Amino acid sequence: MDNFAILTDPNFLHAGEHVHLGYGLTAERLTNPAIDIEQLPPLDFCVLSHYHGDHFDIVSFCSQIYLLFVAGCKGMHMAQRKQAVVAGFLIGIGMGGFVDGIVLHQIFQWHNMVSNWIPPTTMEAMRVNMRWDGVFHALVWLVTLIGILMLWSAAYRREGIPPLRAFTGRMVMGWGVFNLVEGIIDHQILRIHYVRQVPEYMAYNLIFLALGGVLLVLIGWRMSKERPTSPVEP
Repeated sequence: MDNFAILTDPNFLHAGEHVHLGYGLTAERLTNPAIDIEQLPPLDFCVLSHYHGDHFDIVSFCSQIYLLFVAGCKGMHMAQRKQAVVAGFLIGIGMGGFVDGIVLHQIFQWHNMVSNWIPPTTMEAMRVNMRWDGVFHALVWLVTLIGILMLWSAAYRREGIPPLRAFTGRMVMGWGVFNLVEGIIDHQILRIHYVRQVPEYMAYNLIFLALGGVLLVLIGWRMSKERPTSPVEP
C-alpha cells in the first residue's frame, strides 16, 4: 500500500508446534509460516482480528511487533472483561449478604432482619424474624447465582477474565457496597434492625458503615486496579 505495511494476525510457529487456545484447548500448526519473523519488512501497523492464540503467538510477543499491536490487543481484552467484572461485583454483593446473615444473624445473633420492628421476645416474633431472614438469604442467593452464571457465560464465550487480584477486588468492592446500602437503608433510614440490638447501637452502626462499607470499597477498588505491564524487550 504505497510504502505502508500492515500485518494481520501474526503467528510464526512452525509445523508441529502447538498453540494454547484457553481452557485446556490447543491447536497444532500443520505448515510452516511463509516467512520467519526476522524476514519481515518494517511495519507501520498490526491488526489483531481476535484474541485467540492461533492468531498471534508468544514469538510475536517476544519481538518488535509486540510494540505495534499490544496496546490495541490489551484494549480489546479489557473490553471483553466487562461481563466478568460485573459478575465479580455481583458475587461480592451476594457473598457479603451471606456473611452478614451467617455471622451477625446466626452465629453472633446480634440481630434478625426485622428485630427492631418486631423484637424476637416470643416464639411468634421469632418465627416472623426467621421468615424474613429466609427471604433475605434467598435474595442474596439469587444475586450470587446471577453473578456465577455471568462468569460462566464469559468463560464459555472465551471472553477475558480479570486476574485473580483484580477479580477478588471486585468481589470485595461488591461486599463493601452491600454493607453501605444495607447499613444506610436498613439501619439508619428504615431502622428495621441495628447491627447490634443494644442501647449503644449507633456506635455499632457507624463502625459497620466505616469498616464494613467505606474501608472495603476502598480496598476492593485498590485491588481491582490492574497493574499495567511493560512491553517485553526483544
